[in-house]
Amino acid sequence: MTGMIALLTDFGLRDSYVGVMKGVMLNSYPEVSFIDISHSIEPFNIISASYLLYSAWDYFPKGTVFLSVVDPGVGTERNILLYLYNNNILITPDNGTISVLKRMHPASRTLIVSNQTIEKKRIGMSDTFHGRDIFAPLAADIAKNGLASIQAREEEGVVLKKVWPEIDKEKAKVSGSFIHIDHFGNCVSSIHASDLAGIQINAPASIHIGETRIHGVKRCFSDAAPGEFLVYEGSSGFLEVAVREGNAAENLHITDETRICIQYQC
Repeated sequence: MTGMIALLTDFGLRDSYVGVMKGVMLNSYPEVSFIDISHSIEPFNIISASYLLYSAWDYFPKGTVFLSVVDPGVGTERNILLYLYNNNILITPDNGTISVLKRMHPASRTLIVSNQTIEKKRIGMSDTFHGRDIFAPLAADIAKNGLASIQAREEEGVVLKKVWPEIDKEKAKVSGSFIHIDHFGNCVSSIHASDLAGIQINAPASIHIGETRIHGVKRCFSDAAPGEFLVYEGSSGFLEVAVREGNAAENLHITDETRICIQYQC
């Protein structure tokens, strides 16, 4: 391992939660280093966390331990997962956080940490702060020693959220939802550029979001006029909706329940 832990939570920075977790890990492994992916996930937004993990995964050194604590089910009997892909490891509750990673990397491995290991690593008895009492000591141990001291079993029946679009090649139509809204109000859809492969396209795309119609997929923001809606392939390969120099989420009232449809004329 690299001795690096990449942290993702919905804890924010107003309270002590993130600092306490880092303190626990430093007590166990003083040489560890941290990178904060984000602590500003919308509270309890598992799908948004899932997307951010995917968007960051390939840009960290091999051997990085990712630790994601977006855990609305804290204190329940939900499992703790180890997601393994391309020599990196993610530690996360089994609540759907691996959904986008699993979709894009189906050959990855998923392990469930044994209860014996959890109780052995646990440092406190709180049922509302497993980030401190379970996830932090577990992450520090894996960053320091790898998986040597971890008991875990292979498991395919994990929780996955709906981050796959609906593809109708015969009608040249792809429908999806939104999985993340960034700081600028740009809205990341569940439709990846690769989902459009193999569709017979004879005309520019017509994108439908509620009553709004957007014509064509642009290359970058400057291809639209200020204040104009646009759809483009974002930096992680998913199609995004934006307003040039504006906030698409506010203008279009987009939530994770909003649908997006791309229709080509055949």
